[in-house]
Amino acid sequence: MTKNVCALNYSQWGSDVYGEFTIDDFCLLSVFSDGIYRVTSGSVTIDFFLNGFNEVGSEFFLVFFQGAITSRDG
Repeated sequence: MTKNVCALNYSQWGSDVYGEFTIDDFCLLSVFSDGIYRVTSGSVTIDFFLNGFNEVGSEFFLVFFQGAITSRDG
């Protein structure tokens, strides 16, 4: 796993940035360090911020999404 320097500003999080991974490669990772993981799926990139994940002792984590939905017809 290599650290990546990207154009986006993640300095406010004070964390390492890892990626970009494909969704398949991300699912195959067996060890996670604290940091931001950039996962790409086609034209969309999702950033996951993991902090203290190894201390929990679980192989699962929840992902929450928030966003605005424009008006829909129909």
